[in-house]
Amino acid sequence: MNAAVQKSIDFTEGALRKKLLLFVLPILAGTVLQQLYVTADAVIIGKYTGKIGLAAIDSVYALIRLPVLFFAGISAGASIIVSYSYGAKDFKKLGTAVHTAVLFALTGGIALSAAGIVGSPYILNLIAVPAEIYDYALSYVQIYFAGFVFMMLYNICAGILRALGDSKTPLYILIISCFTNIALDILFIGYFKWSTAGAAIATSIAQCISAVFAFAALIQSKTEGRLYPKKLRFHSQTLKRILITGVPIGIQSAFYPIANILIQSGINASGTDNIAAWALCGKLDFLIWFSVGAVADGVSVCAAQNYGAGKIDRVKKGTLFGIFAGTLTVLIISALLYLYSDTFAKLFISANDYDVIAITVRIMHFIAPFYVFYVFGDLFSASIRGSGKTFTAMLVSLLTICGSRVLWMLYIAATGADFMRIIVCYPLSWFLHSLAFTVYYLIYTRKNFKLSA
Repeated sequence: MNAAVQKSIDFTEGALRKKLLLFVLPILAGTVLQQLYVTADAVIIGKYTGKIGLAAIDSVYALIRLPVLFFAGISAGASIIVSYSYGAKDFKKLGTAVHTAVLFALTGGIALSAAGIVGSPYILNLIAVPAEIYDYALSYVQIYFAGFVFMMLYNICAGILRALGDSKTPLYILIISCFTNIALDILFIGYFKWSTAGAAIATSIAQCISAVFAFAALIQSKTEGRLYPKKLRFHSQTLKRILITGVPIGIQSAFYPIANILIQSGINASGTDNIAAWALCGKLDFLIWFSVGAVADGVSVCAAQNYGAGKIDRVKKGTLFGIFAGTLTVLIISALLYLYSDTFAKLFISANDYDVIAITVRIMHFIAPFYVFYVFGDLFSASIRGSGKTFTAMLVSLLTICGSRVLWMLYIAATGADFMRIIVCYPLSWFLHSLAFTVYYLIYTRKNFKLSA
């Protein structure tokens, strides 16, 4: 067996635990790398453009983030369909899924790029971007949307590669892309002084490189999921399955930030120190979300492949091992955050900001013991999504996460806002989310392991 085949992992055979770990680690490394890039990008933009550049990009962050999250959900749906066909060894359906998904990324990406470029001025006026940063924000968002097709193509191709058991190739592509982006940021922003437009051009070029490499990797794949450009065409039933599977994931992903915006508005009213402390906590606990997210990706692919193969026992074994690994990881990180939150906080803020550090420690001492609740809900949800029940996963998530947070903020508004009372909604929503998915998984999965179509 050659190297190209060996780096693809088949979850339907062999040592499941080892394969899950080998699959998850490159995904985790990739997400950490992306976070480091985001940090470096912010430093470069802040250094060379100052507060105007930072404010301009931040003002359109939500505008960019929502379609990114939604179409990442579509990519996840395509990945599930590909994983299912790969596990079932139904190579005809596998081929149609791969080619339909890639063509959808190309056509959908071009359409969204055009809509984003044309619609950006109207949306920026709608969200009241200040006049002093308007031109900077507009140039950034229009150039960013021009490259959106490359982001969609990369996400779809990388998702297909992972669905075929190859999580290493997307990591290698990310490494190239991130370092290219940073180098171009320095060139375009620092040397050419292109400000926010330079940042967007650098991002679009890096995304183009990612898309080309991922597309080429599928063409050169030695698996049955190999891409043949001449065979790119839509298959209506396959596209329908991808959308039915992916749209609920996209809606779920897009609604999370909307609920969090409501919470952030309450935090914003509690004072600068509290805002800064909460922002610091977001920088400290990112490893928890990345770790659980990486394990969830592994559990989802494992579930989809084995459900396709009809090996339900391996679906359950993969899910339970994922929960064990995720729980152990989160407990370790939570303990470190609880014990050393003051030390970690000083990495991001001056040691002289005593009040902010004290609030950060207080938040971490309150919230760290509850991070583990997040694991069960997210990983049971990933297994259910991998088995095709994405609408159910979306419904439960929206009710328990978004619904509980909105209701909590309405309660806070009626009874009086207090900073620590506001953030109670996070562990509360994690607990409800995990409880609901655990009950659903334990009671109903034996009868409902059936792919939605």
